[in-house]
Amino acid sequence: MKKLFIVCLSLFLSANLLTAQTVPNGGFEDWTANTSGTYAYELPDQWKTTDSASLAVTGGIVHSAIKETSLVHGGSYAIKLIGWPTPFPNSNAPGAASNGDIDISTLSIIKGTPDTVRHQKLNGFYIFTPVGGDTCHVIATLVKWNSTTNMRDTIAIGEFSTNDATGTTAYSPFSVDFNYMNWTDNPDTMVVLLLTSRLNVPSGNPGTTLYVDDLSFTGVVGIDDITSNINSVKLYPSPASSIMTIKVDLKQARNLHYTIYDISGKHIFSDVIEPNETRLDVSNFAPGNYSLHLMDGSKKAYSTGFIINR
Repeated sequence: MKKLFIVCLSLFLSANLLTAQTVPNGGFEDWTANTSGTYAYELPDQWKTTDSASLAVTGGIVHSAIKETSLVHGGSYAIKLIGWPTPFPNSNAPGAASNGDIDISTLSIIKGTPDTVRHQKLNGFYIFTPVGGDTCHVIATLVKWNSTTNMRDTIAIGEFSTNDATGTTAYSPFSVDFNYMNWTDNPDTMVVLLLTSRLNVPSGNPGTTLYVDDLSFTGVVGIDDITSNINSVKLYPSPASSIMTIKVDLKQARNLHYTIYDISGKHIFSDVIEPNETRLDVSNFAPGNYSLHLMDGSKKAYSTGFIINR
């Protein structure tokens, strides 16, 4: 049964520029009827949700993502996400929606929406009613495929999170500021992830609710036209299990620092780059995909990815 739960969750997760820019079906106005086995549910067009997983695992009892018709900010509909219980001990799960897919085995983002704009902000409106101190999250990521590493490089990432209740009837605005790691490239894909709690199992409490409506982008961040001081970056071994080496080839000697994020955008570790090579102890890192970002003093950046596997 627990294997069924993981499979179902995997299926969900795998399945003028100064003005507002479009997020595909960002107002959640368009929905399509679907079935999960014998269980009927609706899915917002161009999005995936946890609803099929929660229905399959609970025998058709629990909806975790539904079309909201009463509490809306604009238009006729919004999306309502609900934290839900699984049949397994200590295995609550978040209600979630994404325009991209996530590989549960590695918590790595796959697919998403084609997008080449260096957005400044993701904006939207929400109502949040937490249970037991839950924190909701809106995570937005701009990525670009790196044909050398055969992985996605993170161009920018941003997150809005709060554990404060908004009240139950009126929407509040939120904004996600993109933190740019790469100042020389445009993205090729955009991914937005909406969560009633962190994307883990177990995570959160049943009954926590998050309504979201009217997502849009505003603003554009320019590309740095100064050539980067970084010639190349090598990470080895990758996948790594205990110690990983970072070797940076520079055009001119500079003091660099690095920051590591997990696939959800959570900051994991930061430090300075050593002159010849940097040895990083990753023995306490959970298995999965990570992004590493280098920054020099003039904010010219390099980003790449690596995998922890044991």
